[in-house]
Amino acid sequence: MERAPEALARLEKVPFFIRSKVKKQVEDYVRERGGRIVTDADVTAARRVLAGKS
Repeated sequence: MERAPEALARLEKVPFFIRSKVKKQVEDYVRERGGRIVTDADVTAARRVLAGKS
């Protein structure tokens, strides 16, 4: 899945030990909504939704 430069920069700030899990969760979030490119807005939206899950 492609990532916009802004989204990639934000994802690279995630600690290395959970980065791959977070990237997968964000990509899954975008894919579920029919998207093909992860944008900065997608990262923000996914963060809000995923933070509510336990």
